[in-house]
Amino acid sequence: MAIQTALTQAQQLYVAYYGRPADEAGLQFWADKIDQNGVDAVVNDFGTSTEFEARFGDLSSEELVQNLYQQAFGRPADAEGLEFYTERLDDGRLTLAEIANTIAGGAQNDDITVLENKVAAADLYTEAAGEAHSGTAADKYATDFLADVDAETDVDALDIDAVVADIPAGAPSDLTEALTNLADAEAGVTAALAAAAETANAASENPKEGDELEDEIKTFSEEDLNAAIKTAQGEIDSAEAKINNETSELLGSRGTEFSDAGNANLGDDASEDATAVVNGLDDTTFDDGFDSKGESVKDQAFDLGIESGDRLTDANIAKAVSEAQKAVNADKAQYVIGKNGDASLADSTTVKDADTDTFTAKALQIKANNAEAALNADVSANGSNAELLKDLRTAITDFASNGGDLNTDTGSAGEYSDLNALLGGINDTLKGKEGAESVDKLVAKFEEGEYDLSDNEDAAGIQSAIEAVEQRNELTEASDKADTAFHTTETGGVLEAAEELQSERDEQIEKVSDAEDAQADAQSDLAELNSAKDDYDAAVKTQEDAEQYFEDNDLQLPVSLEDSVIATEDNDIFLFSGEEATVAGFGAEGDDQLFIGTDFTWSAVEASVDVAGDRVGDADVQEVFAQQVGNNTVLSFEDEAFAGNAQNGSDLTEVTLTGVSANDLSLSDDGFITVA
Repeated sequence: MAIQTALTQAQQLYVAYYGRPADEAGLQFWADKIDQNGVDAVVNDFGTSTEFEARFGDLSSEELVQNLYQQAFGRPADAEGLEFYTERLDDGRLTLAEIANTIAGGAQNDDITVLENKVAAADLYTEAAGEAHSGTAADKYATDFLADVDAETDVDALDIDAVVADIPAGAPSDLTEALTNLADAEAGVTAALAAAAETANAASENPKEGDELEDEIKTFSEEDLNAAIKTAQGEIDSAEAKINNETSELLGSRGTEFSDAGNANLGDDASEDATAVVNGLDDTTFDDGFDSKGESVKDQAFDLGIESGDRLTDANIAKAVSEAQKAVNADKAQYVIGKNGDASLADSTTVKDADTDTFTAKALQIKANNAEAALNADVSANGSNAELLKDLRTAITDFASNGGDLNTDTGSAGEYSDLNALLGGINDTLKGKEGAESVDKLVAKFEEGEYDLSDNEDAAGIQSAIEAVEQRNELTEASDKADTAFHTTETGGVLEAAEELQSERDEQIEKVSDAEDAQADAQSDLAELNSAKDDYDAAVKTQEDAEQYFEDNDLQLPVSLEDSVIATEDNDIFLFSGEEATVAGFGAEGDDQLFIGTDFTWSAVEASVDVAGDRVGDADVQEVFAQQVGNNTVLSFEDEAFAGNAQNGSDLTEVTLTGVSANDLSLSDDGFITVA
């Protein structure tokens, strides 16, 4: 049995934190805890409860602090105290329970008198009420009783027996609590499965969107949740195996010698590339040739400093790229570009011929870089090749929609000689149809002037789109030619070999990184799914407990409203579930009740009012609007507090009671809608 000090501290916490006297069992429980561990050790556990969430869960930090002052002292918080505690609640330095304990413990002057009177009155209530205090209705009644106790109250003169005699009967309160728990549990089950469905969908190979996703969420079951958890675990295991495999290949490749590059998983041409790097630019790689000064090119050999026995480490590959670039920069040889686009060393006659363009390897590299930059700029400005083809397709379909003839000649003598054929070819390519040309190959067919509709004013959009594709083809060809010219120079060829080794190594590293990312994603998915499973299990347990109440009291389980339901001749209890529904025969034979909870305020509106469009009601409370529509009553439930809904009608959920007059309906304090 707890000592009196602990009992007083527990009662004081109830007064300050919940604004009501303790129930008998709760007082003894928390007093024992305080007696064993001290009030500071248990205060935060005390502050965690479904009662707190139900009564105060929607309040702001400032409102919560203000409420503590009202409950403890019957007055608003002073500005300094309000700011001080609100700030500490927001930044997490103090919990609300700690603040309540601190405020009560620091009472001064009249506040001491008020708090002492409230605690004394609460003690009288708790002792006199005993088991008569049960349920949410009793909590509300006790809160109202204690709110009237102030500094002027003569506690000894209170007729506590009369107060206790008026405590609401337990059964209706218990029913309300059971229905509230059942509604919350059903909503919790739905929310948990919806969260799991969205996680599983996002992780799938082909995520659904829009209506398909909504249908998936509605039908997602516990079996689907368990299967999704199993799939996520499988993805983690698969990623782990891939990480190990890719890491092993990477480490093996790094330990391989340049002379054995073919076994380093660096691509089909790894041996050839590694050989070019190892050989560097010794004088056996040059044909006879002369630089601009007439000196033999053989005298310009470069050594990259890589030996055949060196290993294919990241550092050695990076060194090869760096040294090869230095060789390009230092290469004084002059090159000419042949008809096939390849570069070759100029001889002494060519160098002296003023009509023949000659280039150094560095000059050709600059041309290649500039051509690539121009291509990239065009892609950035106008989109990828596929996007250009989509734009052309849109231009053609717009032309047809405006009365244009798809048999119009495109000016091409090839297979796409009219717009209909061109449109079909584009569609086949974009869909990836078997046998169709690739996107890049189709774009390559748009040589300048190949397709010309410039004489057709109605096809101006098509002509503009064609010219954009032609420009892309031209820029692509220019970049390819410049790249070929540079990489067929002696030093450019070696740099290309080194860069290909670097590219392959980067791909190896990226494979490891991708596998690690895949594992991290799967682990995140599994964590979210397990969290949803925990929420689901907890909601199911709450649901079972609530349903047990109905079984223990020989009551019929309530019917959750969804779609269309029909009232029976019995006294039916319907449960508002947040879904659109129609109820036929409500109150026609039995004393039916529709439980909507205590969050809603009743608001009767005229039939002419557009509840979804007009600003009606009170913006500060969550309302249910009752409206007569023909022979039926339409109940429109706000999803949150606002004055009607001038923004979005979907924020209202409608339940229709057929054949019921709105004037005959009423909403009780316990949250039941009934027919008078």
